[in-house]
Amino acid sequence: MFCARLSPDSAYSRILAASRRALPASLALTALAIALASLPLACSGTYEPGEALLPVGMAKAVAPDVAAASYLYVNPGGPVFLTLDSFGPSGTSFTPGAQPGSLVQANGVTLFVGRSPDGFGGIFDFNDTADAVNGLVAFRLGTNPQRSWSDGDARTLRVAAGDPEWVQSVGTASRLASYVTLERHPSLPWDLVTNLPASPPSQPVAAGIANIENGLAAALYNSVDLDLSDIDTAFALLRVDLVGFAIYTDDDPLVLPERLDRQALEENTYGVLMVSRSDFSGVMVAFMLGVVSDRAQLETIPIANTNARYGTVDGLHLLLKNRGNLVFAALSADRQNAIDLILSAVSE
Repeated sequence: MFCARLSPDSAYSRILAASRRALPASLALTALAIALASLPLACSGTYEPGEALLPVGMAKAVAPDVAAASYLYVNPGGPVFLTLDSFGPSGTSFTPGAQPGSLVQANGVTLFVGRSPDGFGGIFDFNDTADAVNGLVAFRLGTNPQRSWSDGDARTLRVAAGDPEWVQSVGTASRLASYVTLERHPSLPWDLVTNLPASPPSQPVAAGIANIENGLAAALYNSVDLDLSDIDTAFALLRVDLVGFAIYTDDDPLVLPERLDRQALEENTYGVLMVSRSDFSGVMVAFMLGVVSDRAQLETIPIANTNARYGTVDGLHLLLKNRGNLVFAALSADRQNAIDLILSAVSE
């Protein structure tokens, strides 16, 4: 359910069945995180703030002031590299001096998803003007102009693709400079993501909030390489709604792969941690986790001075654990990494 393919020739079709247009490979992180976020978490309508360590500058990063179901912010505290192939299909004729496969360098990326699955957008803060121009040209050449919008100035590229009404709303908000910071976004509760750990075992390079209702999760299920249907069925009993999530790695520099699959997770040692808050008491949450874990055939394992629910999915390690009525899930190709992420969350 979680590994979205973003190959240059069919990136968008693998994320959204309804729209077959190429999107930046950085949106692979969005698909990864949102699809993972649909696994094990139950939500509440209110959230208490935490003291999470989040990517540099995340709270003040901006997105268009339009209705959004999810957002993802990428900033490892250093450069983020993407290939130009990520912005357009294979064989695109790029601007002079840029060839397919060329890397462009961004300082930060903000990605967002509309109220329906058919609507993605992004703001890319590039390192220099040439990278911004090449990204803009590649995106325009690689997308249907009737279902996409893009604009740029100096080192910033703004894009949207998918449903024409969504594209128009993003374009209008951008032209009017109608932006809102992520911590004050009216659609998504900032306090949820702040309940991630304050001292994680590795650097948070991306984080966000995902609303997996309104068909978004179902659309993403078609884009992934791992079969998590049994686990998804079990955790559907928890009535998943909103989740906060972060992607952690100490890889430096951060190079966003065009295809985010199990091999990419293993090579880049990514760890993913998700959090949600249940309306039930901590005792009831623990009981419900036991029920759904049994249905998903997860075993109880000791970790430090506590225990967690554990299972593997095609070689990837999944752990579940609650802290009161907060529910955490970790996934990593490295078992100890997943354990360390869970421990950093529940020990605070």
